[in-house]
Amino acid sequence: MIAASLRRRAPWVLTLLLAAPGAFGSAERFPDLHSGERALRLLLETENLGPLRKRAAEIGSAEIRLERGRTARLKAAGRSTSATNPSWVSIGPTYRTIAGGTPDNAGDNSGLAAGIAVNPTDPKTLWLASAGGGIWKTSNGGTTWRPVTDLLGPTPTGAIAVSPSNPNRVYAGTGCGDSSSSYQSAPGFGVLISNDGGETWRVGAAGTGPGNIFFELSVDPANPDIVLAASDAGVQRSMDGGDTWKQIVAVPAYSLSRASADPKVLFAGTWNPPASGSLVSRVPGSIWKSTDGGATFVEKAAGLPGDPTSRARPEVAVAPSDPSRVYALFSDTSNLQIDMVASTDGGDSWTPLNLKTKKVDILSTQGNYFSDMAVDPSNPNVVYAGGLDLWKTTDGGGTWTRISRWQGIGFGSPYVHADQHAIVFASDGSILFSTDGGLYRTTNGGQSFMSLNRGLVTMQFYNICTTPVTPDLVMAGAQDNGTSFRVQGDRKSVV
Repeated sequence: MIAASLRRRAPWVLTLLLAAPGAFGSAERFPDLHSGERALRLLLETENLGPLRKRAAEIGSAEIRLERGRTARLKAAGRSTSATNPSWVSIGPTYRTIAGGTPDNAGDNSGLAAGIAVNPTDPKTLWLASAGGGIWKTSNGGTTWRPVTDLLGPTPTGAIAVSPSNPNRVYAGTGCGDSSSSYQSAPGFGVLISNDGGETWRVGAAGTGPGNIFFELSVDPANPDIVLAASDAGVQRSMDGGDTWKQIVAVPAYSLSRASADPKVLFAGTWNPPASGSLVSRVPGSIWKSTDGGATFVEKAAGLPGDPTSRARPEVAVAPSDPSRVYALFSDTSNLQIDMVASTDGGDSWTPLNLKTKKVDILSTQGNYFSDMAVDPSNPNVVYAGGLDLWKTTDGGGTWTRISRWQGIGFGSPYVHADQHAIVFASDGSILFSTDGGLYRTTNGGQSFMSLNRGLVTMQFYNICTTPVTPDLVMAGAQDNGTSFRVQGDRKSVV
């Protein structure tokens, strides 16, 4: 029962638990545990995961103390601690051949990539925020990758951003809101801060900081110490490099977008989901605007689409070259697309783009799980929107073209893995897209795509199995990445 529940909620949790056999039990099965340790185990066993979500950092610390205490007692009793501190070797997958795959989806997928950051002066240096594998870095455009947060333990990451004025300053929001259909699915422990390009990290002095679930971060282009966060705790702002935070908008925030032409102009998308069992938003999806660099925001809700009671997750994008041009995409509380709206006056008024009548369904049936949108840095009429697949308009939303299909090129468009989470423009003109299957790049406006996933070990496995007869044979089922079958030797991995 507990395994099934965890599979529904957060696959990274099950992956962690598989690495710690015997982690659950009653007081009778763990007579040597202290009362607090038994309570923690019983908390997990009875599926009361609310405290896990709300106070992930405290629970994580308690689990560490539990294991340390157990190790000390085993050593004092002269018993082996090898089960507590096993040696681990990664077996991937870093690449898979796809049974029945199309020519352009031969196997270069990885796990859910929630966010991307690109060095503003070196487009080959990227940081990737993964939901189940922490933060990864490449210095050669994705040819090779290496993890940079493994020593921190499980680090589900929902957002990442680099300072435009100081590329050594990188911020990452731990806790990934896009890890399942539940917006509180993979809680973290606040914002991580790096001052050496992501090689080492620290948590802000205030502890858990501005939320446990993150969607986007935005760093002031002129001051690396000023950063904004879109999180389950609303729109938050730090003026001291992430050590302390102030709540600016008190509604959970899913989207942040800044205008390059006037960096003091930002837009945020907010929504407070319904209570369990309801389809009525506690606070309707909405758009907010700042003209002072995020110090204050004003709501711009007049003219937004749909019934406010069911208007849900928003995605907002302002044109970098023109702060008056803004686009916003909304789903409803049933996860269906409502419509996209556009503004030519900085959000004072909104014009519906009538996507339904144009048969443009960007979000499919999972609108509250994923969405992203970005406007071309030099042309406010060119917009890329990601949901199930990728779509593009070159005339301000009048017409749209689906530029990718998760089924592959045999279905009419180049392959990019399903479920889009972030779109980022690099200084060399390339565009990066993060998905449930990792990271992809285009250098020609979406006519073709290249996978950047080989070497990333970030898949979220729900369960694994092997056999004592052939221990090298492993079968594993992953979140949105099928079933992987591994046999060492001359046989290749197949899915």
